[in-house]
Amino acid sequence: MFKHLILAATLLPQIATAQERTLTLSGLPIWDSAALLYLVDYQPLADQGITFGFEPWHAPEELGAKLARQDIAIANAPSILVLVLAARGVDLALLGSSAPAGNLKIISSMAGGDMAVPFKGGMPDLILQSLGGADGFSPRFTGTPPEAMELFLSGQVAATFLAEPFATVVTMQAQTEVSVTNVCALWREAHGTGTCAVTGAYVAVGLDHDDAQRVSAVLSDAYSAVGNDPALAD
Repeated sequence: MFKHLILAATLLPQIATAQERTLTLSGLPIWDSAALLYLVDYQPLADQGITFGFEPWHAPEELGAKLARQDIAIANAPSILVLVLAARGVDLALLGSSAPAGNLKIISSMAGGDMAVPFKGGMPDLILQSLGGADGFSPRFTGTPPEAMELFLSGQVAATFLAEPFATVVTMQAQTEVSVTNVCALWREAHGTGTCAVTGAYVAVGLDHDDAQRVSAVLSDAYSAVGNDPALAD
C-alpha cells in the first residue's frame, strides 16, 4: 500500500505538469488586442493550468496560415477571414466580436482624392464597397494600417480609412485640420440597421468545448475591464 502511495506522490506532479499548457494569443497592435494583452498580464486561468502568451500578426494571410496550422490558439481576426477559413474546413470557435460598437473612421484633410485603405479585399475594402465607396475618394490600398497612416500623415493621400486606435493617433498627429467620419453611422444609414459592421472577431482553434467556454468567459471579462478602465491597456 505504501509503495502505491509513494508512486502516486511521484506521478502527481508529472500529471499536473502535463496538463498545464500555454495558449498563444495573436492580434494586430490595435485596441481590439487590448483584451488579449490583459489576459497575458493577469493570467486569469493560471489556477486551472492555462497560461497565455502573445504574438502579433501583420497581414491576414499570415494570420490565416497560423490558424490553419494551429500555431496560435486564439486570435483577433478580421470577420471575413473567419468565413474564409471556415469555408476551407478550419474548425474555429467564435468567442465574440472585438468591436461591437464599431471602431472604424474615415479621416480626411480635403474633400476628394486618394484614400489609403488597408488590406485590399479585406473588411475595410468590403465595407467601403457595401457603402458604394466614399464620396469623392478613390481607394489606394496598403498592406497594413501603419502604412495607411504614414501615407496620410505625409500628405500623399487625401484621406484614410482606419480602425481605432490608429484613427485617433492620426487625428492627434495631423499637421492640418482633419475631418472625421464615423463609419458606423454610414453603415447604419446605408443598410437600415441599428448595429455596426462587425470588423473583427475573437476566434479559437484547437480547443475543446470546455476550454473554449473558459477562454470566452475570461476574454469577456477582460474586454469589460479595459473598456471601463482604458489605462489598463497601456
